[in-house]
Amino acid sequence: MAVSAEVGEILNTITHSVEKVSQLIGEVSSASGEQADGIKQINTAIGELDKITQSNAANAEEAAAASQELSTQVRELNDLILVLVAIAGKGKRNGRMAGGHDFDGKASGAAAGNGILSDLVHLLKNKEAQRSAGTGSETPENLRKAIPLDDHELAEF
Repeated sequence: MAVSAEVGEILNTITHSVEKVSQLIGEVSSASGEQADGIKQINTAIGELDKITQSNAANAEEAAAASQELSTQVRELNDLILVLVAIAGKGKRNGRMAGGHDFDGKASGAAAGNGILSDLVHLLKNKEAQRSAGTGSETPENLRKAIPLDDHELAEF
């Protein structure tokens, strides 16, 4: 009976070990399910971050384009201001502007159509033509060359 008792003990040990392994497999399975849920949540969060990143990139691109457009408009306004200052300084003489224009900009006498207002119209048409052609050679330096403005004339203005 010793052999059968020994075999019985071995079978009990094997049964007990199988139960332990089965319990461990159940715990591993449960932990794997929890990990899978965690990975799903992480993937969802990464997807949301990706959407936000793409949206931020698009917003940054739009802001850069708007900034560039505003910079272009500022340069154009500065150019026009230089033209107006140059014209006003060039033509201001004894309450009248060159070409017979009063300070209110109205032409008087035979000079109508000549002088400062026609200079301004000519420069603005050139500016528009350059903008349409995509050039833009009317830099502040070129404008100063086109209509010279010295310190004395600037002081009168």
